[in-house]
Amino acid sequence: MTARDGSKSAAARPAGAAERPVGVVLLNLGGPDRPESVRPFLLELFRDPEVLALRGGAPVRHALAWLIATLRAPKVRRNYASVGGSPLLARTLAQERALEAALNADGAGPRFLVRTAMRYWRPRAAAALDELLAAGIGRLIALPLYPHECRATTGSSVRELAALLATRAPTLPWTAVRSFARDGRYLDALARCVEEGIATARAAAGAAEPLLLFSGHGLPLRIVADGDPYVAEITATIAGVMARLRDFGGIHRLSWQSRAGPVRWLGPTTEATLGRLGAAGVRAVVIVPISFVSDHIETVHEIDVELAEVARAAGITTFVRTPALDVRADFIAALAEQVRDARR
Repeated sequence: MTARDGSKSAAARPAGAAERPVGVVLLNLGGPDRPESVRPFLLELFRDPEVLALRGGAPVRHALAWLIATLRAPKVRRNYASVGGSPLLARTLAQERALEAALNADGAGPRFLVRTAMRYWRPRAAAALDELLAAGIGRLIALPLYPHECRATTGSSVRELAALLATRAPTLPWTAVRSFARDGRYLDALARCVEEGIATARAAAGAAEPLLLFSGHGLPLRIVADGDPYVAEITATIAGVMARLRDFGGIHRLSWQSRAGPVRWLGPTTEATLGRLGAAGVRAVVIVPISFVSDHIETVHEIDVELAEVARAAGITTFVRTPALDVRADFIAALAEQVRDARR
């Protein structure tokens, strides 16, 4: 029997699977590992029909992906160079090591083996899966590092893994965590990050309560119109965080960053929102990169450099980004519980 997510029921599991290691694949987007990788990485990203859905099919999409990658590559290379390259792989590998240690800390039950699979660059899902299969895993759990389910991230990564499993290990029991947007353990950890940002802003701004600006990664409106759960998941996370901020007396807003390509995207943009806030007299802003669980180009450059400059130009004198979840013990513990829950 096969579950809706592709996993096998207990009755269908091969004999001895319970004693064999449990494989865990951390699914993430990826980033170029050197300057010459930027354009191929962008091509991989925008050729994905789940990212760039266009009328006309693959030929139109591939042509537009080529154009976007060609035009954007020089600027993106400069952005990566200014922050010392993409930090995403190093951060994800650190999360991989921390999660594996947390899962095996008590020494009970089967051993967990955690590996990283990037969707659009190395290490790819095929390499991670082959390594886990060679280690003799008895089942597999896919854990996307996208908290909010979306066909362009969670959907694309899980589909790639499912296709590989169908050819490499068609009888292997597996399941995927689709979302942890509403998980209390994740929300607790994220709320603590927000509280740290608020404390930093209060210290810098004096008595004034900062405004909280939740900045989500943008999404083309066509995907939203097709019924994608991403926006609802983002707003659920924000509601969960706000319910945990017991002593925060300010207001919060939601905006969207990182748009690309000639299609209509979610709005308002974070850039435009900062301009309006500054014009309205807001002088202290705590920005929360709500879509991300580790630092990468959208935080260390887009927020810390580009949007910080926008904020200053708008008259915002205190601009604080909340710390990333990265390998915080409470976040890694939350991920470990997601894996244990999926294994039950």
